[in-house]
Amino acid sequence: IGGRRDGSEEGRKGEQIGGRRDGREEGRKGEQIGGRRDGREEGRKGEQIGGRRDGREKRWKGEQIGGRRDGREEGRKGEQIGGRRDGREKRWKGEQIGGRRDGSEEGRKGEQIGGRRDGSEEGRKGEQIGGRRDGSEEGRKGEQIGGRRDGSEEGRKGEQIGGRRDGSEEGWKGEQIGGRRDGREEGWKGEQIGGRRDGSEEGWKGE
Repeated sequence: IGGRRDGSEEGRKGEQIGGRRDGREEGRKGEQIGGRRDGREEGRKGEQIGGRRDGREKRWKGEQIGGRRDGREEGRKGEQIGGRRDGREKRWKGEQIGGRRDGSEEGRKGEQIGGRRDGSEEGRKGEQIGGRRDGSEEGRKGEQIGGRRDGSEEGRKGEQIGGRRDGSEEGWKGEQIGGRRDGREEGWKGEQIGGRRDGSEEGWKGE
């Protein structure tokens, strides 16, 4: 918090509050509160509160509070509070508060408050408050408040409040509040509040 330099390996995540520069490697994630410029490489994620321009490259993510235009490229993510139209391209993400229909293309992400069904294409992410089942394709991310089971494909991320077991594929990240066991593959990250043992493979991070 206040100045961090991203690493240069694949899959690093850098977060800062007050001014951050995105790295240039694949899979970086940059978050900022108060004005940020998205990178131009694959897999970048940019979040802003107060007005942001989506990039035009592959797998970008743009979030805004107060009116945003979704891009038309692959991997874009658009979030809005107050009525938004999901795109129909590959790997889009649509979030809404008040009833939204997920698309059925590859990589869509649907979030809802009050019951939502995930699609079954590659790279979907489903978040729900009140019971949701993750898909089983590659790159899914499941978050739940009240008991959720991670899938077992590569690149899954499982977060839970109340007991969750990480998968065992490469690149997983497990966060839990109340007891969790890290995996043993390369590139995992384990965070816990209440007793956790880091793995000993390359690129792990233990907090």
